[in-house]
Amino acid sequence: MISFIWAQTDSGVIGLKNKLPWRIKSELQNFKKITLNHKIIMGRKTWDGLKTVLPNRENIVVTRNVNYDVPESVKLINNISDIIKNFTASKEEIFVIGGANLFSSLKNVVNKLYVSYIKQEFPGDVYMIDIDFNKFSLIKEEEFPQFSFKIYKKK
Repeated sequence: MISFIWAQTDSGVIGLKNKLPWRIKSELQNFKKITLNHKIIMGRKTWDGLKTVLPNRENIVVTRNVNYDVPESVKLINNISDIIKNFTASKEEIFVIGGANLFSSLKNVVNKLYVSYIKQEFPGDVYMIDIDFNKFSLIKEEEFPQFSFKIYKKK
């Protein structure tokens, strides 16, 4: 099962220069709690922004560059069809953590959405893709001082 997890401003900003434009400790802790001990899939630009393995998760980077250099513990996938073939039918929840190109490529196979809505605007150069939320049901909602957190499940 493929799930998306991301944080965005009201205007849809999700990134600035391959990084998060904000530093909200409670939001990062929430992300960690949810993704811990799961596979996380990210695009190459998201990986470039992290440049470190997120611990206690299987880190998977998607890039067309078959010679792209990643640490030995990071799995490299070179095409979207491998993700669809290997993970969509899985009972295990797999988290796609960004970026926009990867979300766009997988939006037709996603089952669950985990969204942090940041309560402040930040500048950015990457925006979340359009998702048809009519295809999803809100199953959980939680308020934090700096963000609202919502989980949606495909109908």
